[in-house]
Amino acid sequence: MRHGGLRYGFFVLLLLAAPDLFAQRVWVAPGPFLRFGYGPSLSETDYSTYAVEPYALKGELGYQFPLGLSLGLAYEGGNYPKVSRTYHRFHIIQALLRWRVFPFKRLSHYFNIGPHITLGGYKTGFGINAALGADYVLTRNVAFFVEGSANAVFPDRASEGIRSGRAAFDGLGFLGAGLRITFRPLPIPIRTLNIEGPAQLQRREYGTFTARVDDQATQPVSYIWFMGDGTQYTGPVVEHRYRLPGRYEIQVQARNAAGVVRTATHLVEVVETPRAVRIVSFQPLADTIKRGNFVTFEAQIEGAPSIRYFWNFGDGNGALTTDNQYRLEEGLRAGTMSLHARTAHRFDRPGTYTVSLIADNELGRDSVQARIVVEPTACDLISTLESVSFEFGRSTLTDSARAVLERNARVLQSCPELVVQLVGYTDYVGGEAFNALLSLRRALAVYNYYQQQGIEPERLIFRGLGELPPPCPNPADRPGCRELRRVDTIVIRWPR
Repeated sequence: MRHGGLRYGFFVLLLLAAPDLFAQRVWVAPGPFLRFGYGPSLSETDYSTYAVEPYALKGELGYQFPLGLSLGLAYEGGNYPKVSRTYHRFHIIQALLRWRVFPFKRLSHYFNIGPHITLGGYKTGFGINAALGADYVLTRNVAFFVEGSANAVFPDRASEGIRSGRAAFDGLGFLGAGLRITFRPLPIPIRTLNIEGPAQLQRREYGTFTARVDDQATQPVSYIWFMGDGTQYTGPVVEHRYRLPGRYEIQVQARNAAGVVRTATHLVEVVETPRAVRIVSFQPLADTIKRGNFVTFEAQIEGAPSIRYFWNFGDGNGALTTDNQYRLEEGLRAGTMSLHARTAHRFDRPGTYTVSLIADNELGRDSVQARIVVEPTACDLISTLESVSFEFGRSTLTDSARAVLERNARVLQSCPELVVQLVGYTDYVGGEAFNALLSLRRALAVYNYYQQQGIEPERLIFRGLGELPPPCPNPADRPGCRELRRVDTIVIRWPR
């Protein structure tokens, strides 16, 4: 009758748990617990061989830790009439370490192991307990388990007082089922979960979405948001914007200490009205530059694709670009695209230039301008270099002439775009043919010196123009006229 009452109690608890069996996702919660079970007992001793005994009771008081581990102090006792003729009732005190393999699933198997002390036999025994079982979570604090355990009792005659030598220990076991009850106060689960937020957004417009649970749910509540575009957030309130138009399903999952996960969804439509092109910003990185230097222009342009934009630099040069790669899908254009336009240009002549950016699409046109001042460089202001003089009737360079040409060569090295003409002269003393040849030899001497200083020959042109007529600027200069016996270095072409 007493054992029938235990079975009836198990049945009543199952009925009470039935409404929650499939309505919620629950698992074993951490905290103190009580386990009790009932089933047949098993024995393997020198007197009995794998005998099934009438009954055994099992009870345990323990604490469940997160991730499936628990510690407990357990009692296992029952009637074992087949162990021996004298000793039938045994009491086993156990210390248990249990591992629930899948801590966050409703159904999981588990393993027990730990030491024990056995009382009620020929003498006090001790040994190791091991068990294999499975439990199924019925509610947040009630679980049903099925377990088979074995206790190795040392020494061999501790249970029945017989030492036959067949084994080094006796075995007492339990095979049954029971319930596990968690003492922890039950938190109130989340009953309702709703999402508040806009049903429609413009593309790239931020929307605020709020998750709300019923007032009775135990706090705190944790939230995980899935925004439908691969983005995830946490917290009760989130802000989000979408990069592409379309329909998105927002999902939020809420969970509290009750272990129940609730899910709510919300649909949001992201739209965009096609817009005429607009130049949002435009500026050169410098408004005054030196001739020959590059200046960079940057602009931000928005509008419906496809967008074309044209740079006009005011010096006869320009560049056209078409940008229409942003598409929602093949053949369907998105409402608005934003692009960063950037270019660099070099002005070859000094002056003031008006640079224009013109953009258009199928819905409109926009343009902006900027003024660029191009200043001449120091090389641009050079028209002639120092002249060198020669001794009467000679074409060799003097020391003073070499010093002058060395200064000229440094100028030509620092201004690599300059092209010069070397013009040789003689004074009016001597024959015309002789003076023509002498003037050419003097120009060639300067040409060779510049080449020795590393000036490229394509930048040098030399010629001899023969004699210069009197009068001599310095009449005291005899013989001839020294100021007329010279080679001039003249800039003949400006850089392009």
